[in-house]
Amino acid sequence: MTARLRALLGVLAVFLSVHRGAAQVAVDAMLSAGTGHGGEYYARELAGRRLAVSWRFCGAGRESCPFAEVGFDDLGWNREVTLVCIPSTSGGCVPPFPSLAGTSLNVGYLISGSPWFALRTELGIGRFSGGSHAYLGQVDGAFFPFTGISRLDGAFKPLGHVAITMGGRRIVVPNYRGNYLSQSPMTLGLRVR
Repeated sequence: MTARLRALLGVLAVFLSVHRGAAQVAVDAMLSAGTGHGGEYYARELAGRRLAVSWRFCGAGRESCPFAEVGFDDLGWNREVTLVCIPSTSGGCVPPFPSLAGTSLNVGYLISGSPWFALRTELGIGRFSGGSHAYLGQVDGAFFPFTGISRLDGAFKPLGHVAITMGGRRIVVPNYRGNYLSQSPMTLGLRVR
């Protein structure tokens, strides 16, 4: 278990024990699949996983409200890359698309007009690093730590406190070795609150 995941689980345990009244806590576990865009890379099809903890700040009797979320993403999970040399236009070989992984902080709004369905939209920033073949943000010796993130998902709540989520995300790396990179994975997961 990585240090980031242990830290995220520690934060979850503290908030579950302390914040039982004003804020409602939810835990999301998701799988995702998408294609990487931008730059000169091969092996762009990526499978990912995400673990997130969110806090809804709803008043008494309100189901629609703002929320904040902390998450950990591994966007190149379970990935096998065949080592081939595809000639690059700049010489050498084209590298595989970076396997991004990191943490994010998001804020958004939850809309729930029924006990069976909810819609969430959010924006946030993240700090991601590349896989073993790349490092995020190394551009002429400078480190660019932030990534833009947006998401829209719907949750079907057949069991009250357990929801099945489905949605889409947009992850943007503004400058990765001089390239603008993005990924728009579709997600499927569970939310427990």
